[in-house]
Amino acid sequence: MQPGGKRAARSQIGFSDRASHQKHGGSLLGVPLIPIMTMKSLEIPKRIHAKLMEHVLRAAPLEACGILSGRDSQVQRYYEMTNGDRSRDHYSMVPQEQFKVIKAIRAAQQEMLAICHSHPGTPARPSQEDLRLALTPDVVYVIVSLLEPETPVVKGFLIENAIVTEVPIVMTAA
Repeated sequence: MQPGGKRAARSQIGFSDRASHQKHGGSLLGVPLIPIMTMKSLEIPKRIHAKLMEHVLRAAPLEACGILSGRDSQVQRYYEMTNGDRSRDHYSMVPQEQFKVIKAIRAAQQEMLAICHSHPGTPARPSQEDLRLALTPDVVYVIVSLLEPETPVVKGFLIENAIVTEVPIVMTAA
């Protein structure tokens, strides 16, 4: 625990399993990861929200995926990622892209705040697969539902050990 009762993250990047995470000792390429705090909300500037929506709509009917970075629950950048699975009902980020983005986030002295993906035909809530693959603790999992493409729904969730806590998404002008 850290001051104020906030938990420090053990990792900022998802590993394929918990054993790999432990093997790497909570580091990426031997470099300790910057811990992030459990969030009460995730603040996304309208311009970044627009980039996320453009990506999600362009990728449809396939699932889109990406990473949001920033500081103190305030998003500063959206990294569009490739869905290596090219699927309508699941995604897998390309590992080489993930590592490149994590290095860029660290170089900018930011933190991974959220992992984003779309649900082209289902509601903005974690699926059973999302729960099973939520291996990165203390990041928000942002899900964009395109069930009604003209009015996408964006929701955020903390997921750890299949326990889901909704995190409010707050749009900001900045």
